[in-house]
Amino acid sequence: MGFWSSGLFDLDEGFYGAVVAEMNRRGDWITPWYNGKPWFEKPILLYWLAKPTIATFGIWIGPRLPSVLCTLALYLLLARFAERRFKGYTKGESVAIWTVLVAGGFPLHAALGRLMMTDAPLNLTFAAAMILFWDSLIETNERRRKTARLLMGVALGFGILAKGPVVLLLTIPIAVATYVLQPQRRAAFKFGWATTFLAMVLVTATWYATSYGIHGQLFVQKFLIEQNLNRFLGGDKAHTVGIETLLIYIPVIFLGALPWSIPAFKSFPGKAQLAALKESSADDAVGLRVFLATWFFVVFFFFTVSGAKLVHYVLPCMPPLALLIAFSLSRRPARDQVRWLAVGVGWIFVLSPLLWFAQSEYYRSSGQAEAHSLALSIPKEKKVALYQLSRREKSRGTGGNKLMETSLPSLMMVLDRVTVDTENLTDAADCDVLLTRTGRISESEAVSNGWKVSKQGTNFVLYSR
Repeated sequence: MGFWSSGLFDLDEGFYGAVVAEMNRRGDWITPWYNGKPWFEKPILLYWLAKPTIATFGIWIGPRLPSVLCTLALYLLLARFAERRFKGYTKGESVAIWTVLVAGGFPLHAALGRLMMTDAPLNLTFAAAMILFWDSLIETNERRRKTARLLMGVALGFGILAKGPVVLLLTIPIAVATYVLQPQRRAAFKFGWATTFLAMVLVTATWYATSYGIHGQLFVQKFLIEQNLNRFLGGDKAHTVGIETLLIYIPVIFLGALPWSIPAFKSFPGKAQLAALKESSADDAVGLRVFLATWFFVVFFFFTVSGAKLVHYVLPCMPPLALLIAFSLSRRPARDQVRWLAVGVGWIFVLSPLLWFAQSEYYRSSGQAEAHSLALSIPKEKKVALYQLSRREKSRGTGGNKLMETSLPSLMMVLDRVTVDTENLTDAADCDVLLTRTGRISESEAVSNGWKVSKQGTNFVLYSR
């Protein structure tokens, strides 16, 4: 609720919104553009999803709508899976309802599901791939198994289009760990993977091969090397943290799963369940719980050892955690279920307005509401200069609670045009309008360069000729 209550936040959302706006202006479905130049920081799926929604619903509802829909689709996917695969070990409908309540109440899901980020599409596609992977292992019908393997490849392909090759780096260790931990499933590993691989390659090639064909080495260097390999190895200094934050994802997951992080401790399978897997008599529920725990811990450890760390990276941990908690709650005594049901419903009524208020307040207090308002007042035919919007401090500004000044890339979407984004006032000589932060231009500089104040805000000022 309320995802439409503010414009986009900078930096990430602003970049993505600006890219889609320019792709729409150009009618381009392949190359992401930012202010007149190719921009390969992220793969294409989010842009493909947002192009029609922004074109249809505008810049307030359209940018974030794909993330909202992906998050809602994730809840339905998890619920349907829980209903099918836990049926017989608990009431299928009951565990499905618990799944939606738990997953929908995760603050991490709710917060990232209301932002124009790549994480919600990744979370949906990767969860679909893992669910289809498990289906392919336990299906006895050969046709259904092959279909599951085919669809898994499709889901992995879209996952790579959502976030990049990191999807494979998560999938392979999950598959290997499942093969090692669950001997009774090894026979199901033998066939059908060529179909998975082919489907994944075909889906991925719709953008990767096409982009390489258009841009060649530029695409390889900017996207594959700088944005994927270097970021994982810690080459992205803005996302790199020290050894003291090695275990940062423990509190992130604990807080991001509230209030369900409390029953989560009793939801994971123990030694008895792991030992039971060595026996052919182990039921599917035990195997599924171990698989879900494997999925959770592989993702957790992968991003823990990664050289780049941001809070939202660990989002793919949350779907298996929701399923584990839901199954555990569905098997509790009726009195416990009623108590946790009250907690869960009450939490939703607290979390929803809290996030709505926080989003609106941040938009106002960061100054972005004012900047967007000034940008919207500029006529379409005017040539615009954005002058010295970035912060003057040299520090990265990470790890603190200060609202750092940014280059406000979201202005490119609001203005819906290519601008002169400059640090040098003389570069704006042929522009009609100049937007900058208050105090960046002295009165004498403005007069000598032919600028006069058109609109004065608290944080920003608009100049015109």
